[in-house]
Amino acid sequence: MKARTILIIHTTIFLCFAFAAISSPYFALHYPEYFSALNLIVFGVIAVAVVGTWPLFGGCPFTIWENTAWKRENPSRAYRGACIDHYIERWFGIRLPDHLSTIALIVLFLIPIVSGLVW
Repeated sequence: MKARTILIIHTTIFLCFAFAAISSPYFALHYPEYFSALNLIVFGVIAVAVVGTWPLFGGCPFTIWENTAWKRENPSRAYRGACIDHYIERWFGIRLPDHLSTIALIVLFLIPIVSGLVW
Protein backbone atom coordinates (compact mmCIF):
# COMPACT_ATOMS: atom_id res chain seq x y z
CA MET A 1 0.00 0.00 0.00
CA LYS A 2 1.22 3.51 -0.77
CA ALA A 3 2.27 5.86 2.02
CA ARG A 4 -0.25 8.48 0.97
CA THR A 5 -3.08 5.91 1.14
CA ILE A 6 -2.00 4.87 4.63
CA LEU A 7 -1.88 8.53 5.65
CA ILE A 8 -5.41 9.14 4.31
CA ILE A 9 -6.79 6.07 6.11
CA HIS A 10 -4.98 6.98 9.32
CA THR A 11 -6.13 10.61 9.22
CA THR A 12 -9.73 9.59 8.47
CA ILE A 13 -9.82 7.09 11.33
CA PHE A 14 -8.28 9.62 13.72
CA LEU A 15 -10.69 12.42 12.72
CA CYS A 16 -13.70 10.10 13.12
CA PHE A 17 -12.41 8.99 16.51
CA ALA A 18 -11.76 12.59 17.61
CA PHE A 19 -15.22 13.71 16.45
CA ALA A 20 -16.89 10.79 18.24
CA ALA A 21 -14.93 11.43 21.44
CA ILE A 22 -15.60 15.18 21.46
CA SER A 23 -19.30 14.72 20.71
CA SER A 24 -19.75 11.91 23.24
CA PRO A 25 -20.88 14.18 26.12
CA TYR A 26 -23.79 15.36 23.95
CA PHE A 27 -24.72 11.80 23.02
CA ALA A 28 -24.33 10.56 26.59
CA LEU A 29 -26.73 13.24 27.75
CA HIS A 30 -29.33 12.69 25.01
CA TYR A 31 -28.89 8.96 24.30
CA PRO A 32 -27.70 7.44 27.58
CA GLU A 33 -28.71 3.91 26.51
CA TYR A 34 -25.60 3.81 24.28
CA PHE A 35 -23.39 4.45 27.30
CA SER A 36 -24.25 1.33 29.26
CA ALA A 37 -21.66 -0.22 31.56
CA LEU A 38 -21.02 -2.96 28.99
CA ASN A 39 -20.39 -0.46 26.18
CA LEU A 40 -18.05 1.58 28.40
CA ILE A 41 -16.12 -1.57 29.29
CA VAL A 42 -15.89 -2.56 25.61
CA PHE A 43 -14.68 0.93 24.66
CA GLY A 44 -12.15 0.85 27.51
CA VAL A 45 -10.85 -2.54 26.37
CA ILE A 46 -10.55 -1.29 22.78
CA ALA A 47 -8.70 1.83 23.96
CA VAL A 48 -6.24 -0.26 25.99
CA ALA A 49 -5.84 -2.73 23.09
CA VAL A 50 -5.12 0.07 20.60
CA VAL A 51 -2.55 1.74 22.81
CA GLY A 52 -1.26 -1.69 23.87
CA THR A 53 -0.25 -2.48 20.30
CA TRP A 54 2.16 0.45 20.25
CA PRO A 55 4.94 -1.34 22.19
CA LEU A 56 4.57 -4.33 19.85
CA PHE A 57 5.08 -2.16 16.76
CA GLY A 58 7.46 0.38 18.28
CA GLY A 59 4.82 3.12 18.04
CA CYS A 60 1.48 3.67 16.39
CA PRO A 61 1.10 0.90 13.77
CA PHE A 62 -0.23 3.32 11.15
CA THR A 63 2.75 5.62 11.67
CA ILE A 64 5.14 2.68 11.36
CA TRP A 65 3.43 1.43 8.19
CA GLU A 66 3.35 4.92 6.70
CA ASN A 67 7.04 5.54 7.40
CA THR A 68 8.00 2.15 6.01
CA ALA A 69 6.17 3.05 2.82
CA TRP A 70 7.74 6.53 2.71
CA LYS A 71 11.23 5.04 3.09
CA ARG A 72 10.49 2.83 0.09
CA GLU A 73 8.77 5.51 -2.05
CA ASN A 74 10.43 8.78 -1.04
CA PRO A 75 12.93 8.54 1.83
CA SER A 76 12.99 12.31 2.36
CA ARG A 77 9.32 12.17 3.47
CA ALA A 78 9.98 9.71 6.31
CA TYR A 79 9.90 11.26 9.77
CA ARG A 80 10.55 10.42 13.41
CA GLY A 81 8.19 10.78 16.32
CA ALA A 82 4.44 11.11 16.53
CA CYS A 83 2.51 11.53 13.30
CA ILE A 84 0.25 14.14 14.91
CA ASP A 85 3.24 16.29 15.81
CA HIS A 86 4.76 15.84 12.36
CA TYR A 87 1.64 16.67 10.37
CA ILE A 88 0.48 19.57 12.53
CA GLU A 89 3.88 21.16 11.96
CA ARG A 90 3.93 20.24 8.24
CA TRP A 91 0.36 21.26 7.45
CA PHE A 92 -0.19 24.18 9.85
CA GLY A 93 3.32 25.30 10.80
CA ILE A 94 2.62 24.73 14.51
CA ARG A 95 5.23 22.99 16.64
CA LEU A 96 3.57 21.18 19.53
CA PRO A 97 5.23 20.89 22.93
CA ASP A 98 6.68 17.47 23.73
CA HIS A 99 4.10 14.86 24.76
CA LEU A 100 1.11 17.16 24.07
CA SER A 101 -0.21 14.84 21.36
CA THR A 102 0.05 11.85 23.71
CA ILE A 103 -1.86 13.74 26.40
CA ALA A 104 -4.48 14.76 23.80
CA LEU A 105 -4.97 11.11 22.76
CA ILE A 106 -5.43 10.03 26.38
CA VAL A 107 -7.99 12.82 26.90
CA LEU A 108 -9.83 11.75 23.73
CA PHE A 109 -9.99 8.17 25.03
CA LEU A 110 -11.23 9.35 28.43
CA ILE A 111 -13.96 11.76 27.27
CA PRO A 112 -16.47 9.03 26.24
CA ILE A 113 -15.72 6.95 29.33
CA VAL A 114 -16.17 9.88 31.70
CA SER A 115 -19.25 11.04 29.77
CA GLY A 116 -20.84 7.63 30.20
CA LEU A 117 -20.01 7.50 33.89
CA VAL A 118 -21.31 11.01 34.58
CA TRP A 119 -24.58 10.72 32.65
